[in-house]
Amino acid sequence: MSTRDSIALDSSDLADRAIRDGAALAAWATAVTMLVGAVMVAGVAMTAFRLRITKWI
Repeated sequence: MSTRDSIALDSSDLADRAIRDGAALAAWATAVTMLVGAVMVAGVAMTAFRLRITKWI
């Protein structure tokens, strides 16, 4: 029986997949965090601008 016939998993194969999946998850989480932060900053800026406009009217 050769190693190709075995159903055993190679630990280096799992590590490579885990590292790739972890890097993809980290990149996705960073992008989503930046997007949410940009929306929050825009919301605060719009609210401040709105309050300033209504104060002067």
